[in-house]
Amino acid sequence: IPNPEKIGYEAAATLDLMLQGEIVEPEEVQIDPLGIMERQSTNVVAIEDPDIATALKFIQEHACEGITVSQVLKQVPLSRSLLERRFRKYLRKSPQEVIREEQLKRVKQLLTETDFPLEHIAELAGYKHYEYMSVIFKRHLLETPGQYRRKTRFEK
Repeated sequence: IPNPEKIGYEAAATLDLMLQGEIVEPEEVQIDPLGIMERQSTNVVAIEDPDIATALKFIQEHACEGITVSQVLKQVPLSRSLLERRFRKYLRKSPQEVIREEQLKRVKQLLTETDFPLEHIAELAGYKHYEYMSVIFKRHLLETPGQYRRKTRFEK
């Protein structure tokens, strides 16, 4: 994701020097991007087990609708224990962990790109209560959603 604010700031600083009469030699300025935007076309995990691939695709497409592992099970002809074992084999995590990761990824995106209140972000990420979302966020990212938002805004 480009960082237009930082690019503009650097250009303005150079222009200010020029307006003060200083001779500014052309130089290449490197601006770090805000991050990498994962596209659906690059969000591919090669899994040889078609049932796990189906379950994973369902999670990626529906995690932010507040789905449960029971709903994932309706997509594949597996028992819960077999689904759990195969997820651990191929992804080294449980289906619930993958759902949570997808939800937290969405929360981080919304905190960075919007000014939405936490209540709305929780709803868009599939959480029923923003307080629970905040607890999960802090447990896994070791900072509150507000701290994360301020940090990512400052880095812009």
